[in-house]
Amino acid sequence: MRSLLQIVAVVSLAGASNVYAANIVTDVIGGAVQVTGNAVSVVAPPVGNYISDSAITGKVKSDILSCTCSSCISVTTNCGVVHLSGTVKTQEERDKLIKVTHNVCGVKSVDATDLKVGH
Repeated sequence: MRSLLQIVAVVSLAGASNVYAANIVTDVIGGAVQVTGNAVSVVAPPVGNYISDSAITGKVKSDILSCTCSSCISVTTNCGVVHLSGTVKTQEERDKLIKVTHNVCGVKSVDATDLKVGH
C-alpha cells in the first residue's frame, strides 16, 4: 500500500487539483478527506497495532524452531489466522506448537487441523 507521502508527492507532481487529490487519497487509504480552499485535510482510519501476515509467519516459524526438533512444519498466515501443517512426534509437541503460535502478537486464531501426530 502506498504511503500518504507517496500519494501527495505523485499528486503534487501531476499538478492535480485538491479535489482530485482528495479523491485519490480517499480511494487509497480509505480515510475521510476534507478540501478547504487550497488545503486538503486527511483523517485516516486508525491503524492500531496491525502486524502483517508475513511478520506473523516469520515470528511463528522462529518460535516453533526454538521449541521443536521438527523442521517439517509449514506455517502460513492469512488475515492473522495462522495455519499449521505437518507432522510432530507427540500430542504434547502438537499442543505446545499451538500454544506457542497463539502467543505470537497479531495472531487472531490458529488452524492446526493439518498438524498431525505421527512418526
